[in-house]
Parts: sequence; C-alpha cells; structure tokens
Amino acid sequence: MKCPVCGMEIDEKSARRVEYKGQTYFVASDDCKRRFLMDPAKYAGKAADSSSASSHGHHVEDPARGSGGHGCC
Repeated sequence: MKCPVCGMEIDEKSARRVEYKGQTYFVASDDCKRRFLMDPAKYAGKAADSSSASSHGHHVEDPARGSGGHGCC
C-alpha cells in the first residue's frame, strides 16, 4: 500500500495512524500525518483511489535511517 500523502510504499505495522470521519488511514511518517491532518479531505480521497475500502497506505521503516525516518518528505 502507499501513503496517501507522499506516495511511498508503507507497512501497516510501522505506519502512523490517522482517524478521519470514522475511518483509519495509514501514513508514512509524523510529517505525513501532520500534512494529512492539515487537509484530510484531499488525502482521504487519494487513499481511497489507491487502496481498498478497509485499508490504506502502509510504511516500511528503514533501519539504516533510524526510527521515524523514511526519507520521502
């Protein structure tokens, strides 16, 4: 799955969760979460376009970058 904010492939286990209109979305980073919350309608639409109705983008951590770093934003 892809982060609706930055488009990066992500893993649900390490993704940041965002709630919007009763739906849970998954984003790549804290920065992506902040950007999603600034304009949730914009990114919720992207998540719906790129994933199934029950799940959204996911993030894979890169151990070389350390916790929270993903390099897309």
